Amino acid sequence: MHDEANKLFTDFVGKDVLDGITANNFDTLKNNAFITPENMQFMRDMLTVGWLSGQISSSGPMPGTGSVKTTGNVEATGNLDVFQPEAGEVFRLQSISIDPSGSGSKRVIGYLYDGTTQTEIFDTGNFTTEAEEIKFQGPLFIDNITYFRVNIIAAGAGNGSEIKCAVIRER
Repeated sequence: MHDEANKLFTDFVGKDVLDGITANNFDTLKNNAFITPENMQFMRDMLTVGWLSGQISSSGPMPGTGSVKTTGNVEATGNLDVFQPEAGEVFRLQSISIDPSGSGSKRVIGYLYDGTTQTEIFDTGNFTTEAEEIKFQGPLFIDNITYFRVNIIAAGAGNGSEIKCAVIRER
């Protein structure tokens, strides 16, 4: 493809691609590209721009993408989605903690959930006032389809929990 016909260049003409490209617009370009001999230069350009803009990584987590996701204090019971990445993103679940409020008994079960099936990754059992650092076998990767959810079994007025998870983007 010639640069003037290359969708990567036409979509970002006049923009600072390295600072302005997002996972969504990068993935839109990638997902609409056909693997043909005519598109080989476009594919090379996508790799280069993806690496330089931090939208893809060739070895492990992407720099500057670590964050902590939190539910805030939850006193209700039932299922709660803690973190579901955007389409095209993959995160590594690094650590999980549960910080209780009030003095009543609480119980939280954590899952990987794909919209149909829940796979348990931890069960706190009943606990009261001490924060719980959750131990799990890793690494655990989550994306838009299989994400992190909890089921709060015991809580109640004045006896909630705040679920926190540290994540870093892999893709």
